[in-house]
Amino acid sequence: MVKLQLAFLPYTTEYVHVQTNPKLSFSTEATVRNAERLVTMFKELVGDEEDENRICIKVPATWEGLEACQILQARGIPTLATTMFCMEQAALAAEARCTYIAPYVNELRVHFDKECAQYANFLVRGLTKAQVRGRAQSIQLLRRSAELLYQNKCKNPDTGGLAHVYRRRDAARRRAAYHRLAVTAKGARYNAG
Repeated sequence: MVKLQLAFLPYTTEYVHVQTNPKLSFSTEATVRNAERLVTMFKELVGDEEDENRICIKVPATWEGLEACQILQARGIPTLATTMFCMEQAALAAEARCTYIAPYVNELRVHFDKECAQYANFLVRGLTKAQVRGRAQSIQLLRRSAELLYQNKCKNPDTGGLAHVYRRRDAARRRAAYHRLAVTAKGARYNAG
């Protein structure tokens, strides 16, 4: 992945993003080690001092992944919290000081599981009828809501409507599990209830 992203450097002025190994997403220490290895590899291969800091590490937004993001950010390594399915994850990513977030509108499973896709389409249609016209606008609205929450938490981490959710780790995990916090390394689990 590092070599592939190096090919994009001449065509962008910002960061290139490299994903950590998703199998490590439930281990803070392993994710940090993997990220640091990717950064070292990138710096060795880039060959240009000006470009060597243009790597941003993508980390799955599990509890452990967000803890890894916080550690990496403190060490000066930019992070992007990915596989983000709910507002609580955006708030936690803001607290971890992630450089970017990548909110998803639905699970990847909706593209392969007919029953799951029908349920996701039902939810999006309901939102469409209630608030906006068109599926694309619904998706844009959901993404923008997550981005606004994230930006608000970055500006003032002590405020926000979700503060009660993540003050305690066990409360955050209970709340997050209800909202399908993360995709596991074994694949997405879907629970309509």
